[in-house]
Amino acid sequence: MQFAVFNVIPLLLAITFLSKAAVGQDGPIVKTNLGLVQGGVSVSRDGRNYYQFLGIPYGTAKRFGAPKRAKCWNGTRDATASSTTCYQKTIDTDQIVGDEDCLVVNVYTPALPAENLAKLPVMVWIHGGSFWSGAGIYYNPLYLMDEDVVIVSINYRVGPFGFFNLGIKEAAGNQAGKDAVLALKWVRNNIAAFNGDRKRVTIFGESSGAELVSQLLISPLSQGLFAGAILQSGTCTSGGTINPRPKYYARLVASKLNCTDAPLTTVGTQDEAKQIIKCLQSRDKADVLNAINGLVVDWDNEAEAVEVQYTFSVEDHIEGVDAFLSKHPTQVILDGNYTKVPVISGVTAMESYYFYAYVTLMNARRVDLMNTEWNRVAPILFKYYHYNPDAQNASRNALSQRVKDLYFGNTLFNTDLSALGQMEKGLSDRLFTANARYDAMLLAQKNPSVYLYFFDKVMNGNKIPATHGEDLAYFWNATALGFRTDQVKAHLI
Repeated sequence: MQFAVFNVIPLLLAITFLSKAAVGQDGPIVKTNLGLVQGGVSVSRDGRNYYQFLGIPYGTAKRFGAPKRAKCWNGTRDATASSTTCYQKTIDTDQIVGDEDCLVVNVYTPALPAENLAKLPVMVWIHGGSFWSGAGIYYNPLYLMDEDVVIVSINYRVGPFGFFNLGIKEAAGNQAGKDAVLALKWVRNNIAAFNGDRKRVTIFGESSGAELVSQLLISPLSQGLFAGAILQSGTCTSGGTINPRPKYYARLVASKLNCTDAPLTTVGTQDEAKQIIKCLQSRDKADVLNAINGLVVDWDNEAEAVEVQYTFSVEDHIEGVDAFLSKHPTQVILDGNYTKVPVISGVTAMESYYFYAYVTLMNARRVDLMNTEWNRVAPILFKYYHYNPDAQNASRNALSQRVKDLYFGNTLFNTDLSALGQMEKGLSDRLFTANARYDAMLLAQKNPSVYLYFFDKVMNGNKIPATHGEDLAYFWNATALGFRTDQVKAHLI
């Protein structure tokens, strides 16, 4: 078993750079297998012209159902305007944006086939956002378009629309993963028209996007659709990635919208589940979205600790349904039944510093609960609550005490942030670092091309090494995500 550890930036570039089209006065026109699309021309950071095609449909889906290929269109579709987002609440403002009809790709290329250049390698970006928000259009490839590479960013359904599992054909779960598979099939069938090489497709993503990339590595539905994978701060064994009780949480959503009055632990019949889905499909999309807050766990009410709600789940065997995930990811990897391509996986130096450790210690109520009810709240904080929800369970309490002893000792938590370093270390280990190393070790048992990185660059203006998501600023002109682009120099890319 071997895997390598080294600086990530040169390696990313090394792996990355390992039909007919016409350009008219109004922009380039490309023929896809669904119809003609007209794009626009933009300029990279170093002044290179490139073509961009925004919001090209690749699929359509009924609420909670598996996606189907988008319908063909007549005439030429305008792909110059801003792309769409899937229906969601934004993490930063909690505003509702987007639409349920959202399965589109965005394509960026420095050359088209008419320019007689060799086919270019392709990188397919899968966005993060805690499986609750995000969109491909949020990531501007201004920097990457200085290189000879075709970039594709995709949308996939998020929140309840992307992970609802009642164990029936109409809601089998893992809709987001199936969306990504359909998008990769679109890439396979169409990327040559944008001067991309369908045989040199690398999928890459960050945070929950990396978790989805990791799921694509092990899903039987995506085999043969890519030749490499890059996982930035996320794996299929990250904390909270697999929902152990998908039907329970599906029924919880249904109960809040008066679509069932049965106990949440009810197994139920197929007919009953179909009636629940029929009811939920009749509800306003905003009501479905707001039925459960899928991100914030109420520490004072464990019964509502539902953060794991919108994640992947092991699907039931359903006649006529191709499962995205039929076994736990760890078991799939141990069995060796996954796509064996070159894989880069890694983390930043201080993953949990701002978005989790700092936020936790600045919450006076949570600080008080950690000091007075550690054994009860630690499983929520460290995301193992759902695997053992019994607060009186001796083994769960013993584990919580071991976590306390290992990372905090006799520390008294306080909003003065005196325990910030210890909290960041513990949460980063649990949610990112340990999982990245564990997955790399498992994959390397049957895949010789697994590489592990640790990104500790200190961004300009900061006093600490890179935190969660800060590596994005080296690849994307991501001002929409709150990054300062003046921090990044071209020679660092």
